[in-house]
Amino acid sequence: LSYEDCFWDQTNGPRQWQGIAMCDDDISKYETAYGISFSWVLVLRPDLVWHFPIGRLARFKTGHVYTTYHNFTELGDRFGLMTRELLPSYVRAFKTPDGTYTCLTTAEAETLIRLGHCDF
Repeated sequence: LSYEDCFWDQTNGPRQWQGIAMCDDDISKYETAYGISFSWVLVLRPDLVWHFPIGRLARFKTGHVYTTYHNFTELGDRFGLMTRELLPSYVRAFKTPDGTYTCLTTAEAETLIRLGHCDF
């Protein structure tokens, strides 16, 4: 699978998820170097700006990923708020067994659109 195979609005996805994986790695290194652990992580797409306070994190349930989505089966890419232990799972959401990141192909996206499962 190459970037050319990705549906037009999915072409940045593999690179974006690689960046999030690098961030997870950097967080792990920082935690090890300074002997601390982060409780929460906010992942924000690089073309967005967060304009308001999150509020009290105690309001959010642990064990959940808070994100935008079209329906309950989607994982949004705009932002993700999660407890630290969920970040590795979030990072692997679009990772293939060979270690690369994937996207929807044009054929897959067209099928999902036709079936009414995607809001493109």
